[in-house]
Amino acid sequence: MLIISQPKTASDSLLHSIKSATNMPGVQDMLLKYRRPKYKRDNIYIWPHSDAAVNINVEKIIEWSRPKVWRKQHLVPSDNNLKILLDNKIKAVIVLRDIEDTIASYDRVFKDYNLKDKGEKYRLAITDFYNKYNALRDIDHFLFIDFEYIINNPAAAINNILEFFDLKIRVDSKFKLTKQHFSNWRKNIGANKNAK
Repeated sequence: MLIISQPKTASDSLLHSIKSATNMPGVQDMLLKYRRPKYKRDNIYIWPHSDAAVNINVEKIIEWSRPKVWRKQHLVPSDNNLKILLDNKIKAVIVLRDIEDTIASYDRVFKDYNLKDKGEKYRLAITDFYNKYNALRDIDHFLFIDFEYIINNPAAAINNILEFFDLKIRVDSKFKLTKQHFSNWRKNIGANKNAK
């Protein structure tokens, strides 16, 4: 069951929460065997993200959409990837966040960890990701959920996803998101920064 998420949308928390609620496994495929795209290729802007790949084969995307396993991916909206999703009527949840909020979130990470600002590259990638997926909101085999809705209404958001995938399980209204993020990654950055 595929969840396509724009980065910085609490998608790690969403994946861990939905795994917990359904008692089903959930993974993010890091795509290390795929060719890593450069900053701009095939008329699409991307950022150097762990699972960002422009040309994924149809078998891999179909595998991600199979039932009984949650798959969360930051699937780049390249012509190839979108064609596979649309031609095969892949059922997927798509999680998006306001462009400016996403950029502000990245800016905080860059500042907090003294990372080199990739502002314009990230702005282009985030804008491209958001706009290309947002243009597909009328496709009936996609369920769009906005970041703000997940944060403000986690139980309703999870239940919408469960219903979309025809699962009988529901969470009660007091359900909260599991707080998950790449904290180890952030700790390692801090450790490396302090070691110098």
